[in-house]
Amino acid sequence: MLIKLLASTARRVFGRGHFAKSPADAQATRSAGAGGPDLRAARVLETNRLLDVGDIRAASALLAELLALDPDDADALYLRGKQQVLEGREDAARELFERAATLNPDLAPAHYELARYHDRRDDYLPAIDRYRVFLRLAPESAEAHSNLGLLLFKCERFDEAVACWARAIELRADFAAAHFNLAIAKLHAGDLAVGWREYEWRPGQPAPGTAAYARRRWEGSPFPGRRLLVTGEQGLGDVLMFARFLPMARARGGEVILQCDPRLIRLLRGAGVADRLVPTGTIGSDDARGFDLQLPMMSLPLALNIGLDDLPGPVPYLEADGELATAFAAKVGGSAAFKVGIAWAGNPAQTNDRNRSLQPRLFGPLASLRGTVDFYSLQVGPGAVDLPGFPFPMIDLTTELHDLADTAALMANLDLVITADTAPVHLAGALGKPVWLLRPNIADWRWRIGERPSPWYPHVRVFRQPQIGRWEPVMDEIARALAREACGDRERK
Repeated sequence: MLIKLLASTARRVFGRGHFAKSPADAQATRSAGAGGPDLRAARVLETNRLLDVGDIRAASALLAELLALDPDDADALYLRGKQQVLEGREDAARELFERAATLNPDLAPAHYELARYHDRRDDYLPAIDRYRVFLRLAPESAEAHSNLGLLLFKCERFDEAVACWARAIELRADFAAAHFNLAIAKLHAGDLAVGWREYEWRPGQPAPGTAAYARRRWEGSPFPGRRLLVTGEQGLGDVLMFARFLPMARARGGEVILQCDPRLIRLLRGAGVADRLVPTGTIGSDDARGFDLQLPMMSLPLALNIGLDDLPGPVPYLEADGELATAFAAKVGGSAAFKVGIAWAGNPAQTNDRNRSLQPRLFGPLASLRGTVDFYSLQVGPGAVDLPGFPFPMIDLTTELHDLADTAALMANLDLVITADTAPVHLAGALGKPVWLLRPNIADWRWRIGERPSPWYPHVRVFRQPQIGRWEPVMDEIARALAREACGDRERK
């Protein structure tokens, strides 16, 4: 996940005087009133303010006056486009922004809005071009440098992306989004030392250098006789991925307490990764009696000084409960078919979910393998409602999956897991189960570092989109590979 900021930049540029067409200086503009020397500039600024606060009706009235005086007023056309965006008419807005930018090529916010328009549609090259024009006019915009870096990263122009984020940080040293995006690029390149340090700026955590960040923070030193509270964060898959580091923390001290999502507790307790596991919210960050030291879970690699040579660590590092696995074996039955579990969707609230989750119809090429392959649904959560839309029947035991310990027990009875980039890939990988990952086109440091395949899970095979949004070639390749795998398994049996 990378972060882009879109909303505030045009407003900031507007405030710096890049907006009004009139050459009157900023002071004249600020002092203008209903009868002042620069009535037009005052109306432009007031219209922009009204749109920022959502008063579309009042803004529309002022725009009508401005455009009645001059239908080719670039500022007014830009503002009319901004109004169209607020009303959900983005294509009409784009035409207005383009007209405004043509009439006044120095109108920086129009270029910015056009960059946003193309960015929202994953139309990267036009968005990059517009951001570059905007930055020639407003070179001090840290947000625009950061957003441009994100687009360049998506185009795998990694060095250019890093330069953009470095420039954004030069302009704003505490710019958390730029630090975080730089972390993703550095981790992707294999520069883990810098990557983990910059990853401390991730969303949901106190900024480095603040009192909240430093409060009783564990920095990796031995802590015999003391209690370390490690707090799970982000998604279930993130906790599963970083659980491998908990035994290393335990080796340095006293008691390790893991606070995490209740759905993980039975599984992780069985693996013995921590001395004590408690549900999220049990221990507050200011609870002096509950612990001596604390650390967010995804800061463990920084505290432990994890490098590429430390990965993947022992795999498997989780295991299914034997009794649960036996119980699921009875439910799965004794079919001689190759058994494949499928999960196609993640949490829709995740910022990249539209790129990573798949529609069931895309799995159509696998239908020809029925009989040779038995397909099991591993899909829980909101995506489970799409099961009836699958192009072939699947065996559905998900009503038996109450937490990740149950899911691990079902996986123990399967030959292969095929999954979108969500929690099941991390669970299967941690269990040492063969897993095929359906990966979006956008580069991701978890699944490839530099020129080498993912070091995190040796049993993961990655199938990556050739282009954003194009899953069909991936599913065709999956169908061919699965036919070979299933036939080979039958020969081995």
